[in-house]
Amino acid sequence: MSATEFGLAALHDAQFQVGQRVAFLMSYDDSSHALAERFRTHVRGPAFPCVGAKSAVSRGLMRFVVGRDMRSARDDLRIYGALLEFTIAYREIPKMFQSLVVIYEGPEVLSEDVFEKVL
Repeated sequence: MSATEFGLAALHDAQFQVGQRVAFLMSYDDSSHALAERFRTHVRGPAFPCVGAKSAVSRGLMRFVVGRDMRSARDDLRIYGALLEFTIAYREIPKMFQSLVVIYEGPEVLSEDVFEKVL
């Protein structure tokens, strides 16, 4: 059964067995988070150059996952689940200008070296 037939809810709380371990992937969309709204406002601004992102925002095709701290692995399963869900949905309905945005609450400033290490 495809993601379209079963609906994206099929992935919500989906259970995948990895060797002897079982992982639960939760569907997350933090679009109502304040950081998501700040990002959408930034994208809509005249200085933002990417017309694809502007299109995704205006069409409601930009999803968000907001993590706590980029230096922590705490949100990795949430991000993985969102990436998996986004990929399956895109393969089923390949609309142009869809985006999945991952934003972190902190830290606000990282050096480029630290950013590359924690990425």
